[in-house]
Amino acid sequence: MLTLLPLGGLGEIGMNGLVLNWDGHLWLIDCGIMFADPTRSSADLILPDLRFIRKRRDQFKGMILTHGHEDHIGAVPFVLKEVRMPVYASAFTHALVSRKLVEHGLVGQIDQRILDPKMSSGHEVGVRPPESPDLGFSFIRVTHSIPDAASLVIDTPVGTILHTADFKIDPEPMDGQSFDSNAFRKLGDDGVLLMLSDSTNAQVPGHTRSEREVVESLEKHVREWPGRVLITQFASNIHHLRSVAEIAKNCGRKLCLLGRSLHTYSDTAREHDVASIDASLLVRPDRLRDMDPESMIVVLTG
Repeated sequence: MLTLLPLGGLGEIGMNGLVLNWDGHLWLIDCGIMFADPTRSSADLILPDLRFIRKRRDQFKGMILTHGHEDHIGAVPFVLKEVRMPVYASAFTHALVSRKLVEHGLVGQIDQRILDPKMSSGHEVGVRPPESPDLGFSFIRVTHSIPDAASLVIDTPVGTILHTADFKIDPEPMDGQSFDSNAFRKLGDDGVLLMLSDSTNAQVPGHTRSEREVVESLEKHVREWPGRVLITQFASNIHHLRSVAEIAKNCGRKLCLLGRSLHTYSDTAREHDVASIDASLLVRPDRLRDMDPESMIVVLTG
């Protein structure tokens, strides 16, 4: 019997987590946190209800992460402290998770398995885990604001499930990794039992502009501004950060990143040569006061 149970992420931004149950074998798809809003000022992070996972610890066979945003990976170390299970994700997502494992004292204790999104004319089963050989999992590459984002295809004995995860169909992605529309067409032709789709503002008419269009507009404003430029963004929006770096270079400015999480994501991108920023553009925060304001773009995150 096949059942699906969301632990979070429905009708809200954050805390994404979906439990797939096939004949008592449980798989957790994404494992995110939610950031507190003004009504929850006493909380720093909001986790999924771990009691469900804790009570069924012996049934969980693994975890699959579609991409590296905090609302999809932020709760990973907290869950793994409760239940040890293998984790499937792309190489870049694993790099971000590994930093969390260091912080939580879990280095060397977790079985991290690579499942990379690939471009194809259809989809092939990427892995049939020995823990659940009746199930097959594969990634389809999608465009999003972070590298190595993927939709998850789940082959089950009763049919195929497509879990799109977060995506934006960008015709001109910053990293040149295109949305794999052919694979989605092939899936549609073959037949899908169930599609679970997740894209912010998907019900709003129209389309979201390509990141490259945003760069052109933003660069125009930066060129016209006489002083220091301050830009705020989510730290995990790696492609936007790379766009800002391009603008800084084109405008003859330097770049300063303020916020620990910005450095975490940018350092990981540089280490894996994924949408990385030219290190020569960067200025340390402690040198910011010494720099000519007209020569700087400062990126901040909460």
